[in-house]
Amino acid sequence: MPGLLADARLPLPATQLSSDDLSRAALGTLERLDCGWMAAEPGGRIFHMNTAARRMAVRGWLDPCNSGLRALIRDAAATGVGADMALPRRSGRPLAISVLPPLEPAFGAAGLLIILASDPDEPPKIDARRIAVYWKLTRAESALAAELARGLDLAAAAKLLRVTRITARNHLRSILQKTGAHRQSELVRLLMTAPPRLLRNDTE
Repeated sequence: MPGLLADARLPLPATQLSSDDLSRAALGTLERLDCGWMAAEPGGRIFHMNTAARRMAVRGWLDPCNSGLRALIRDAAATGVGADMALPRRSGRPLAISVLPPLEPAFGAAGLLIILASDPDEPPKIDARRIAVYWKLTRAESALAAELARGLDLAAAAKLLRVTRITARNHLRSILQKTGAHRQSELVRLLMTAPPRLLRNDTE
């Protein structure tokens, strides 16, 4: 890894952009991340939530003042290591919460803690167009692949897409060949390795 980081072909840190520019770019990306993202002080107070996290809060699923969550943040700040928890809510499965280790002074935000939150009941947002680009699939193949990645079986996906099971099976055979996957479960794993999806706006 040190050799890779020292590779002269790679851009050097902050050679063209100021630290403020980089901070704004990073914060803008995190704000649009299709995953709950929060920033907290070592004492446990959450002072920033991105769009996805705010949606969870508005729906009553994520309370930034939750005593268990604040205790987890304080523990992570005190120990210097990350921590995880399942945060209960009124209905549905608990939210998956991860508190990352405190940022180091080198990042210009000593002591700041980042918290990620995801909803296991939220269907994965799969963009068939991205799948088509990444794996060179046809429109029909990428549509089927997207439904399989969302958790549907082949029969249910065929019904939703209004194609016969034979057609769906032929599409799946072609998809497996193009992606190099040997079974449907492996295909889903490959499809889920795409870069994180960013929200376009607050209403998406």
